Amino acid sequence: MLVALYEFKIKEDMKAQFEENWALFTEAIYRCRGSVGSRLHTTKTTNTYVAYAQWPDEDTYFSDGDEPYTEAELIARELMRVSVEESKVLHLMEVLDDRLR
Repeated sequence: MLVALYEFKIKEDMKAQFEENWALFTEAIYRCRGSVGSRLHTTKTTNTYVAYAQWPDEDTYFSDGDEPYTEAELIARELMRVSVEESKVLHLMEVLDDRLR
């Protein structure tokens, strides 16, 4: 299992747009690219979110997927992107010991 850890710094007054479109596009990634799912977290740092996504393996993470995105999903991706000031992948991590319940 591969886990990708992301950080998003959001433009001022763009939180709602980011959150809504992150959810829509994350569902698209799940459907089209084979992710296991993702979680979005707020932080104590103003306008900063952290998310992590789980993937079956590194090949799936780096693949283009089997399904094309719909037009609505592509719009959600763009609306999410324009709400973000900066985004980065903080880490790609292999699960060593899983104690989540």
